[in-house]
Amino acid sequence: MVLIPKKESQRVITSLSPSIRIGEEAFVSRDLQEIGKTISATALAFQTIAVENEATKADTDSRRKLKELEFEAETSEDLDPQIFEQRIQAIREETSAGMKLPLARSKFQQQFERNSLISGFNIRRTLNNRQVDLSIATLKDNLDAQESEFINASSIVERNKVILDMQIKIDERIKQGVLKADEGRKLKDKTLLSWQEAQIDTDIEDDPELALENLLAGKKGKYTEVPVDTRTKSISIAEKMVKRRKEISDVQQNTIHTANELNMMKNYFEGTLTIDDIKTSDKENQISPEFTKAQFNAATSSKAIKAKTDDEVWNKLLDDYYGLDESDLDDLREFRTKVLNSNANGEVSLEDSKFLFDKTIDPFTPEKEEKKNFLFVALETVSNWTVSIIETNPFKLASIMKKSIINKVEKEKIEGEKINEVTKEVIMEAQRAINSNRKQYEIGQTIETNAGPGIIKDFDIDGEPLIELIKTR
Repeated sequence: MVLIPKKESQRVITSLSPSIRIGEEAFVSRDLQEIGKTISATALAFQTIAVENEATKADTDSRRKLKELEFEAETSEDLDPQIFEQRIQAIREETSAGMKLPLARSKFQQQFERNSLISGFNIRRTLNNRQVDLSIATLKDNLDAQESEFINASSIVERNKVILDMQIKIDERIKQGVLKADEGRKLKDKTLLSWQEAQIDTDIEDDPELALENLLAGKKGKYTEVPVDTRTKSISIAEKMVKRRKEISDVQQNTIHTANELNMMKNYFEGTLTIDDIKTSDKENQISPEFTKAQFNAATSSKAIKAKTDDEVWNKLLDDYYGLDESDLDDLREFRTKVLNSNANGEVSLEDSKFLFDKTIDPFTPEKEEKKNFLFVALETVSNWTVSIIETNPFKLASIMKKSIINKVEKEKIEGEKINEVTKEVIMEAQRAINSNRKQYEIGQTIETNAGPGIIKDFDIDGEPLIELIKTR
């Protein structure tokens, strides 16, 4: 019999079997667990990334600041390591203060600890090197300053005190670790050598002759510790300086002597020179010994006043003057002395002596020298011509001709090649004076010859006319 329920049942009717229903519930539970794990893992991953990003950013910023601090240590005026250590800690605090994640802050602290140790070491090394460099630079500055004390020391005792002080300063740097023992020894040797070289340079500049004497004395001289190569080089420099100073002194002395001797000769020819003037100038080294002797002889010689010019001596003096390089003061003064001696010996008159002396008064110029060169050639031409014409004593005629050329050139201010024309004219006049043909004929004159009419074109060296025949039809 079928039973019909009287009230609604609370049980859920399902078509699935009980075993199947239990499996479904278990599946849902496992999914939820997996989802929870996934969510948890995802959250942890996001947290890890956030921590890593914040820690990395903080690490990057701090590394940059530490590196900047290392660079700053290379140029900073402050060399105290404690100051830089405080600034390293300030970087740590400043960087970590802006971090929000504790894990990131902890990770950063660990990284910073390692980085700060490296930077701190680099900074201390840089500061230490700079302190060593500064200490060495200060030491060298002190040693350079002591150089003048060494050079100016008035005695060997004082000089040795300076050397000892230098050695003590270097030894202190060795004890401080600034210098190694070998470096200190080398610095002592180098400094002493440098001082002695500076001493030599100063002495050569002040008194090259005395410095050269000490250098040549070797170990017995003033520069006992100077090596051979330095000594040899310094000897060469000192010798050159001695030579140069002598040359300068000679030039200066020549200039003084030249001016004073010129004034003294002026006074002599004007008749105002006294013996006391000569003696005073000689005593004060205002004139040369050679000139003093010549001027004294001329001023006291009885022959000088009555002297008559010897033509041969006169010609030689003229040739000497016009061949003289007046820019050479030694040669100029030697010529003036020669003129005085010729007058003192009675060989050249006062008038002719003054004539030659006056030639030397005008200062040397290239123009004057050029004119003298032309006249030198002219006078030489006259000398050669007179010797070829007159066998015995040609000097009298040569003197007359030379004076004629000089006077004409100076009076008419003739220059250059035109002086040669004057020479030619003077020689032609002399030919007329000594050759009857020259008195009878003139250049350009027409004369009759055995071969027919001709024109006189010139005269040969003997005064004979050179004739060119006139062509006739």
